Amino acid sequence: MVFSRNIPIGEIKLFTLNIDNNLSTLTLVFDIREIPDTPPKKWESIEYNACRIGITCSEVTSFGKNFNYPFKLLRAGT
Repeated sequence: MVFSRNIPIGEIKLFTLNIDNNLSTLTLVFDIREIPDTPPKKWESIEYNACRIGITCSEVTSFGKNFNYPFKLLRAGT
């Protein structure tokens, strides 16, 4: 873990929204301004000003009726 404790998160910027119809996954990647307090050693030589966090949802079968995106998710066997 790069944070040693729960942190209050201020501004969140959406960096990536990826919808993969073949794998039925939805990936959201966000940038936050909070800096990790226990970064890995390999990060020590890198100057950074944000932390990127990703969430992947798998086996997505549908979105709410108000989700306006030009694609259709197919269920297995259809």
